[in-house]
Amino acid sequence: VAYTDVNQPWILSDGTITLDLGSVEIAPFPVDQQPDISQFKSLPAHNFNNEIELVGYNYSVRRVGQGKGFALRLLWQAKTAPEDNYTLLAEILDAAGDALRAVERQPVGGRAPTGSWQSGQFIRDQVDMVVPAGAAPGEDTIQVRLSWLRPDGSKLNLRRWLLPVGDGLNLGWLNVTEKKGRVFDLPTIQHAIDANLENRARLLGYNIQPETASQAGDEVEFGQFKQSDCAANNGVCKINVEFYWQATSEMELLYRVFFHVVNAQGQIVAQHDRIPGAGGRQPTTAWLPGEVVADPIELPLPPDIAAGQYAIRLGMYLPSDGTRLQILDKTGQAVSDFVDVGTLEITAE
Repeated sequence: VAYTDVNQPWILSDGTITLDLGSVEIAPFPVDQQPDISQFKSLPAHNFNNEIELVGYNYSVRRVGQGKGFALRLLWQAKTAPEDNYTLLAEILDAAGDALRAVERQPVGGRAPTGSWQSGQFIRDQVDMVVPAGAAPGEDTIQVRLSWLRPDGSKLNLRRWLLPVGDGLNLGWLNVTEKKGRVFDLPTIQHAIDANLENRARLLGYNIQPETASQAGDEVEFGQFKQSDCAANNGVCKINVEFYWQATSEMELLYRVFFHVVNAQGQIVAQHDRIPGAGGRQPTTAWLPGEVVADPIELPLPPDIAAGQYAIRLGMYLPSDGTRLQILDKTGQAVSDFVDVGTLEITAE
């Protein structure tokens, strides 16, 4: 794709924007070759059920923040052709050996099931993990344990040389850094809302910043703008607002906040989607129950926006599949997948 602006790619003669250059074939690593293992840490002679051996591993970091993620890179070898399609279980353990979080996955995102491995074959894999927001900070406070699960949920035996040593293999330790600047005191809020997002978080409300139109009031919460100001593109025609979230439980998934300006026909005319917090520095995976997170948003309105009244909507969604958190009423019933937080008016004069 070629473009001068990422939103305006150049069009090819056939009307498409992407030029396909060709295809490549991805082949399994040759069974009779030894891969470069210099980048991996090794745990010699450990194997699962005499079928799968962990040749080496490494972490993408040595130090990870509360609620932040890291990659676990793995190099496996099939000692013999595995008897079944096994599932890898990766658990984050604390210093006491208790499991804080677990991830179950098929090798290489399901593209290399163990039932297809040949004897002697090497397989590179990666597991992305997130440290719980409440993990204890300090040196050598978490580690990862690996196990292989049969289809019935039972675990393969772990052996060192020929000796059975349980069913899980503990890897090296990681340091956890504490999240700075956590806030639990409720702020002064101009416009209170208190919306419940699936018992994961509450939208407490928002404060409109001074840069937003001064006519803001009870009926038109986000202000009034003139079309001429928007067309002039002089910076006046934009929304400046700070929302306040409060976590009600720890979240294993990273949600994004969407902020939509919607016309009377239900069409989105302006939007802002990102990880919460100033500069996107407050991922939901790092929130502790009761923690209050300020989420400032600045949204320019399009210069050709039509006169009329617009609804302002806010919510959270998973970027992987677009699933939104549901808004629950006082009885716990889902009533919507967004919060109507106010209105905006564009006037012709």
